[in-house]
Amino acid sequence: MKKIEQKGKVSFGQAVKDFCKGYFDFSGTTTRAGYWWVILAIAIVYLILGILTSFTMSPGYYGEPTPNLFMVLLVILFSLALIVPALALSVRRFRDTGLKSKTILVVYILYYALYGTLMVTVYASVLNSISSMFSAYYSMMGDSASPMNTTLNLSPTFTFLYGVVALFMALCLVLPTGMFATKSNHPVLTSIFAKKM
Repeated sequence: MKKIEQKGKVSFGQAVKDFCKGYFDFSGTTTRAGYWWVILAIAIVYLILGILTSFTMSPGYYGEPTPNLFMVLLVILFSLALIVPALALSVRRFRDTGLKSKTILVVYILYYALYGTLMVTVYASVLNSISSMFSAYYSMMGDSASPMNTTLNLSPTFTFLYGVVALFMALCLVLPTGMFATKSNHPVLTSIFAKKM
């Protein structure tokens, strides 16, 4: 495994090569250009896969277009193969902006904890709606044993916090190299941000 340390201007080819070589590299840095060139390359591959999938569609049981199973599996495998290197790429990009590894870990833990909480709330809301429909149906039928109607309400604070963390992560992807790096010797700042050289 090669440690990726991008500096200065990075070409499209070099960015894609570094992305492939740094498949499991969470310790290096990736410049802003290096990150966005890879995102462009991934978007191009998805576009090509989408076009190929649309060309290989066959008529279904009722005449509607049905995607080719091979192409669907290819898209799924490509997506799964991107999980680790895309995560490594974004971690390297965050480090390039001047964040320390522990800070990046905390940001990711916050993001996925808040995301998971919101998803549980959304699913609970959908299940609550279904339960309410059945409850109304049973009450119209005169059945006294209707399902219990429970509601899980999430504070808007969680939604706001999730939005703040997601916005911070999105901004880190577009900020220049060393944006958060500090010249300070304050122990709190140096534990969160990298030292500016």
